[in-house]
Amino acid sequence: MRRENDGIRLSAGDLSNYLACRHLTDLELGRALGRVGAPPQPGWKAEERELLWDRGLEHENDYVAHLEREGHSVERPSPDDGPGAVERAMQRGAGVIVQASLR
Repeated sequence: MRRENDGIRLSAGDLSNYLACRHLTDLELGRALGRVGAPPQPGWKAEERELLWDRGLEHENDYVAHLEREGHSVERPSPDDGPGAVERAMQRGAGVIVQASLR
């Protein structure tokens, strides 16, 4: 979750976190908005963050490859595709949209 000029940018992880724990979402929103009393971002050593990031990407890539092998239609919109890329993928009937950005 990040604050941007035109609002708050959410990730798929933010949506999952909301479904699991609304209080966590409130804490994250407070942090993004710079709310007084919001807890600081958890501290992680750079090596730990990098390892978790790499493992997460590997898992995601493996899972998306599995979905493609199963015959699912996979779309990968990027910020370069411009506004509305996710909506256009949905309108085309994409079965899976990878790393969709929500606003």
